[in-house]
Amino acid sequence: MCYVYAIGNTNDLINKEFENCYIGVAKDVEFRWNSHTKSKYTVGIAIRDNLWTFEKNCCVVFEGSAEDCFIEENRFRPFPLMGLNEASGGRGGYTAYTEDRAKKISIKLKGRIKSPQERANMSAGQKGVGVGEKNPNARKWIVTDPKGVEYRLIGNLQPWCVEMNISWTSLRGNLGTTVGPISEMYRDKGNILFRNRRINTIGWKLCKEN
Repeated sequence: MCYVYAIGNTNDLINKEFENCYIGVAKDVEFRWNSHTKSKYTVGIAIRDNLWTFEKNCCVVFEGSAEDCFIEENRFRPFPLMGLNEASGGRGGYTAYTEDRAKKISIKLKGRIKSPQERANMSAGQKGVGVGEKNPNARKWIVTDPKGVEYRLIGNLQPWCVEMNISWTSLRGNLGTTVGPISEMYRDKGNILFRNRRINTIGWKLCKEN
């Protein structure tokens, strides 16, 4: 199962006006959202500049097989540079760079020397060390459920949250405080899977371990 999702202004999503939004395809929309928040593309810049959140500024507009989702994505974005999309839809995010843009990227990367830390990280990843609990710099988390039971985690929080069927984005967005009820305004917005994850996260709390 895959999902076609939209990222944009809250009013545009509620009114299903996607002209100025970003349209994408993903198997896990919440995980994909996190990638967008860190990207240098138009959608990433819009998320950061407008302080958009997953709960209020992302919704699922279609679900089905990967093939059907890419067809639907192409219907929304038949051409590049529409809304917040840089590429046209239906090709798995492939961007057909112009020759001029390709040259600029090539020149920018040419002769670039990786820092010692970058080389060390690459080496560690290739050797299977420095990952998760093996990484001495991995973040340590304390997650408390509504009954007061504490879970101590090291490293990537997202897989554990998926296993527990709770929203890791909501936990991170409410770091240090208890996750509150979902707004009535968004209770019926988006895909039921991600909405239920958010509802399941009510009363949970995430803290960084000192």
